[in-house]
Amino acid sequence: MTENDPSPAKPRPAAASPKLPWKTRISVAALSAVTDFCRRSNGSLNRSLLSLLDVRSPASATPVRGVRTADVTVDSSRNLWFRLFVPSSGESLPVIVFFHGGGFAFLSPDSRIYNAVCCRICRKTQALVLSVNYRRSPEHRYPAPYEDGADVLRFLDGNGLATADAAAAGLADLSSCFLAGDSAGANIAHHVGRRWAAGAWERIRLAGMVLIQPFFGGEERTEAEIRLAKAPLLSVERTDWMWRAFLPEGADRDHEAANPFGPRAEGKLEAALPEAMVVVGGFDLLQDWQMRYYEGLRARGRAARLVEYPEAIHAFYFFPEIKESAIVLEEIKGFIDGLRVRTGMMAWMAYTALVLSAGDKDVKDWALSHGAACHKPKPNFEVEILLAAISTSHSHKSQAYISLKRWLHSAPSTTSSSPESPSKALKFAAQLFPHRGCRRATFVRPPAAVSQKIKEIGTIISNLTLEEARSLVDHLQDRLGVSAIAFAPAAVAVAPGAATDAASGGEAAVEEKTEFDVVIEEVPSNARIATIKVVRALTNLPLKEAKDLI
Repeated sequence: MTENDPSPAKPRPAAASPKLPWKTRISVAALSAVTDFCRRSNGSLNRSLLSLLDVRSPASATPVRGVRTADVTVDSSRNLWFRLFVPSSGESLPVIVFFHGGGFAFLSPDSRIYNAVCCRICRKTQALVLSVNYRRSPEHRYPAPYEDGADVLRFLDGNGLATADAAAAGLADLSSCFLAGDSAGANIAHHVGRRWAAGAWERIRLAGMVLIQPFFGGEERTEAEIRLAKAPLLSVERTDWMWRAFLPEGADRDHEAANPFGPRAEGKLEAALPEAMVVVGGFDLLQDWQMRYYEGLRARGRAARLVEYPEAIHAFYFFPEIKESAIVLEEIKGFIDGLRVRTGMMAWMAYTALVLSAGDKDVKDWALSHGAACHKPKPNFEVEILLAAISTSHSHKSQAYISLKRWLHSAPSTTSSSPESPSKALKFAAQLFPHRGCRRATFVRPPAAVSQKIKEIGTIISNLTLEEARSLVDHLQDRLGVSAIAFAPAAVAVAPGAATDAASGGEAAVEEKTEFDVVIEEVPSNARIATIKVVRALTNLPLKEAKDLI
């Protein structure tokens, strides 16, 4: 497996054909036979026969291996529903909206194979999983599944889950929602993500997308499509049929639904589109299109993580006997946990910095009252904090303050948490704080190499759960106290003793600007110092190492 290579090579397999367990070979042959037998030459499907051959698993209110399931109706008129997977323990759980594969035409959330896949995802990630039963082709062509996916998000945003399953709703953290899917489902996740990014939402915040071997294509025949034309499970002949059955009448494979960065792509990629994890397999004939998608995201400035399995066939995650099927679950868990910790720590460090640095009593009282939702910050909490932090330094005319206010007022919103801080679902945080783990801004010098101690501490912090991150900040607040005097405003942060040296005629310590400085340079200096001191109080690190850690 390879990951996060900025200039990735194709995941070429070491062997000419995949080495599969006998059990997998039998399953692949059976799945291929079923899909071929039910497809008609005129582009239609024999649904009656397919329903007999597609083995189903009923929902179970009694937990099975730590996961209970329930079917929730969103719109009965178009048979739009989702299967809900709920782990037996946990609280404030992330929400994964999952779209199954099947070339837009086959399978469903209650198909035994996808019921098992989603159970494994739920169990491993400890997240609520909603597997969507979208309308399928050829009866329902583009853009039906994209519209269905967006409507499931609207159902959640309108608090529909609370009515359908109050117990699950009480566990859900809708400010930490992820879209996920495999094959055609990953294609749907991308296009639903774009619809979310272009809209206004009250409760839901998308934190990331997990795209497992996404089904993209184009008129060109790529090297992988030629080399793997008769690959297991997914062949060129089958993919061509699926595109003809799904795309609008008369459209070719360069339609934007199939080729999102192709010659017919319309409009710019939405700025709020969340970070994506893209999984590619070396025996998947779609791999060249998947790599182009990943590279297209990066070329457009979007954060993306590439995970490659050179020996993996298409849909390898179906089969527990394939070792990569367990590994990819670990990758998904790490991706979700990492983004949740990053977002949670950013909100809490910003909040802590504001409280500790606010010299104005009214501002501090506002921050403390808005922090009453401490253990479940509001979706737009980070933006409100930064507005208050910038206003604390009397920088109402600063570019950062003006930009934030303009952004908050310009887009449509249905709610407002306070007259002073009009709110909107948080899609801005990803822009304000770039995801530094995957892509570094080109205009900033990367920080110098850090010590082993910093790497170890960074690893520990990066592996914290969101609850542990919140506990960490609570601990820091208890340890430091809330003292405006202790964190009085200062022009610059210097190493201990540097101010004294400067006063006595010596030169103050001057540090080169790093990405950390650039990202928060418009935040008042007292808030910056407080953030650094929070880390130093926990770790007893010198100033430079504390900044390296941040």
